[in-house]
Amino acid sequence: MKNNPSIEELIAAGYGRHMTVGAFSTGIAGGVLAAVIDIDHPTLADFVFPLLDTRAVRTIRKRGHIYVQEYLPSKSTTFDVLWEGKPVAIELKCAGAQVAAPPTPGYILVNKSLPMLVNRVEDVWQLLAKQIPSLKTITRLKVAATLP
Repeated sequence: MKNNPSIEELIAAGYGRHMTVGAFSTGIAGGVLAAVIDIDHPTLADFVFPLLDTRAVRTIRKRGHIYVQEYLPSKSTTFDVLWEGKPVAIELKCAGAQVAAPPTPGYILVNKSLPMLVNRVEDVWQLLAKQIPSLKTITRLKVAATLP
């Protein structure tokens, strides 16, 4: 495929079924950093959504994105938690990370509130984890990206 394929060429090559219409890019906006808690399990996402009054999205795979704005820059991290007896990946997507967002087909806005302002996205996750006594972290935080 050539370097700058047309939309038609991408669709013909099979990329159309994965095309993102809306995207959310973390980074500095108005002096704060945007960040996302990416929850890779449908029932855990559904459990977490009502616990915070902040923007939230159900993904096409019925998983969850929780949006916040942080004052202190964080590094993106991933870790696993034990939920319903199975490991579930949690990603704290920060500076420079991207996630699909509405109006991407299949992405639904669950909470239309503005992203809450917090010191660090990790603080929000720790608050959530304390509200879910059955949730256990089963792997240590892993740095997924570094800040410049």
